[in-house]
Amino acid sequence: MTVVSSAGLLSGGVCAGVADALGRNPYLWFLIGFFIASGLLPLVFVSDSAVLRRLRRIKELHEQGLITQREAAQLRRALLRWYSERMFGRLDAEEFDDTKSNGDSLPPPT
Repeated sequence: MTVVSSAGLLSGGVCAGVADALGRNPYLWFLIGFFIASGLLPLVFVSDSAVLRRLRRIKELHEQGLITQREAAQLRRALLRWYSERMFGRLDAEEFDDTKSNGDSLPPPT
């Protein structure tokens, strides 16, 4: 189960409970609650500011010595690949082939 579907089920259940207590149709309220949460969460997780926060956090983890330079580069690469696929669609393997890179091709996060 994904984070989005879990949040949708939780908010849908809460809305259905409130609707039942108010004597309203709990099925309709569940659907409304489900789609509100599952519609808003992707906006939070895929926003530019969320990605920048994650890049800064990776840099902080490296500076604190909790992850190596190689791990930081792998995390940055994975995050940027995930973000680009969400924003621009899946890239061809040749366009985003990181096997030809030594990991230093990505600019450090600001």
